[in-house]
Amino acid sequence: DAMLSRLDEVADGRETEVDGEMTYVTADVMFRAILSAPLSASDAKEIYEAFLKFQKHAQRASLLMMYHLWAGPMRWACRIHAKKIRRILSKIIAARFDEVKAGSKAEFRDILSGLMEAVDPIKGDKFSYKETVDQVCTLFLAGHETSASALAWSLYLLSRSPGVQNRIYNEIQEHAPDGRLTFAAIRKLRLVSNVFREALRLYPPVGFFVRTSMSDTRMRDKDIPAGAPVLISPWLVQRHRTLWERADEFDPDRFDSPAGKESAKCAYIPFSAGPRVCVGKAFATQEALLILASIVQRYRIDAASTHEPKPVGRVTVRSDNGIRVRFKLRESKDTL
Repeated sequence: DAMLSRLDEVADGRETEVDGEMTYVTADVMFRAILSAPLSASDAKEIYEAFLKFQKHAQRASLLMMYHLWAGPMRWACRIHAKKIRRILSKIIAARFDEVKAGSKAEFRDILSGLMEAVDPIKGDKFSYKETVDQVCTLFLAGHETSASALAWSLYLLSRSPGVQNRIYNEIQEHAPDGRLTFAAIRKLRLVSNVFREALRLYPPVGFFVRTSMSDTRMRDKDIPAGAPVLISPWLVQRHRTLWERADEFDPDRFDSPAGKESAKCAYIPFSAGPRVCVGKAFATQEALLILASIVQRYRIDAASTHEPKPVGRVTVRSDNGIRVRFKLRESKDTL
């Protein structure tokens, strides 16, 4: 609702940068889920700008470190920008710790409360203040940045697919005729789900990640010893032309076709897979479907006239020159 109020202010057809707005709404969701507090506009802006700078330095540092090269300057720059985000989260966590020490009986149904109350079943101790901040920072950054990336690319793809938007709008009218996007209604929005899945296929938030070989093995003509790092790229796997039909095209219906279902089984890893699969997959998917459905239900999304985003792989796949679209409020008589 807070996101829609902000978008209402620019829903007059002007070009709007959606990277920042999607970062704001996903960060706000995580703030409320973890800390039971809304995210202010000033804090959202500071987090967005700090993390953009953090990503640029972190990508360079990780590549250098992978090859055992010196990455000192980039790592120091990462710490500087990370501290800005950590400071915003720390002030709320510190206040909650102080309340507990003062004997407050206030109850919170959030992730921070769970972390503060958690007890090690073997040692019997709890997270320290610093450890709690570490855990919250990890959950917050991983939980909002990947979703923001996927949602921004989803809006870009929808802005170039008015026919898909029309079908989504009709789907929402069918399953949520009273306009209320309940949990039960969202579960029935098959096309919205497929749009998000297709955005994750074409623009996976994590374009590559590293795993460790658990045993000696051979891949094609390469011997891979146990313990060796293996670089996996969802970006390449999910656009591989021998694994996907029309691999570079936006087609959300592909997941309902026999060929698409088969490809999804063996060549679709936006959340990774196996023991290291993303623990936030269900949370992120539910959040994304609600956000996308809310936007299409309320606005038409048009492409920016001359803007073409340029994907770049950093910590997440973002556009080097941003993503801009146009929002236009739907008329009350707007039926398709």
